Amino acid sequence: LVQKIRKLVQAATGWTARQIMVHATHTHSGPCTLPSLIGWGDPDDPYLEMLPRFVAKACIDAIHDLAEASFHHAEVEATGFSYNRELPDPGRTNEAVLAGQWVTDKPEETDTTAHVIRVDRRKKCAGFLTYFSCHPVVCCARSHEIHGDFVGVATNRVEKDHPGSVGLFLQGALGDINSNFVHGDSGPSLIALEKFAARFAGVIRSGLKACKKMEITKAASALSDEPYTLARPGQKKLRDLLAKKERVLAGSEITLEGSEAGIAMVYVRSLRATLARMKRGEPLHRPMPIQAFRLGPITLTGTPVEAFHRIKRRFQAELWPKALLLSVTNDELGYAPIRETYRE
Repeated sequence: LVQKIRKLVQAATGWTARQIMVHATHTHSGPCTLPSLIGWGDPDDPYLEMLPRFVAKACIDAIHDLAEASFHHAEVEATGFSYNRELPDPGRTNEAVLAGQWVTDKPEETDTTAHVIRVDRRKKCAGFLTYFSCHPVVCCARSHEIHGDFVGVATNRVEKDHPGSVGLFLQGALGDINSNFVHGDSGPSLIALEKFAARFAGVIRSGLKACKKMEITKAASALSDEPYTLARPGQKKLRDLLAKKERVLAGSEITLEGSEAGIAMVYVRSLRATLARMKRGEPLHRPMPIQAFRLGPITLTGTPVEAFHRIKRRFQAELWPKALLLSVTNDELGYAPIRETYRE
């Protein structure tokens, strides 16, 4: 998809790959755009054929409509949306979250602020970006509505506040950060979606009001695809894990209902494919594109992984607070865990 989008934009505008970033928000409530993912829906081939043209057209139209604009930024409070799922979360249930009776006791292990960028043309809001880290899974497998989860619904609402504007959500380090309400039944999930979206729309609106003008003295872009190493897992360990998951399937009812059997199926198919690739001597990793946009004092650095939160914190500590680390950009290579959780 990324290659097709870049090719279309380059042909129409002359812009190069390093100037074109394809970033995803992440949702479990959209069409399947990753056919390589096992157990997450079947791809709709006509949709996938048309999708690059839609994305490229939006980019081409924007480039052909460039005009003088002013740039504004704010960092505003955004609490009570998420928790770190790799850490203990005592008392968290979907029912408690819906009743407003639970928030994490470890907010420092999540994003507690959102960055909001507003672009004005002719003294009106022409567009805005909101950066926040969350794995938005308020709705999932038990509901069938198509949407961008609470961050997408909120962005669409605020967009309507400013006719003619375009709102975008930038996904931060979502790897270990779940929305407080997660994977519920359809009815409660849609109620939670409404509540979370309404609150997050409030965060965006507060950011748009608080934005301060920033001078853009430099805009730049960079794209690298440096090689990286990936430890080859032992084949015996993988075969043992495969046998364990096959036993789960062998003991399941013929209906294969329930998450345990479903997840076991994902493991079985993935492990069989990995072992076959190892037997053929094929590499187990794909390219790791890293792309950065500099917009004055703000940098957007896109990675194709779902980065864990502490990676983002270290990244900002070594650079500066306005260095925003993006996940799921230009590809989807799975999780980038911190060392403490890597073995699991």
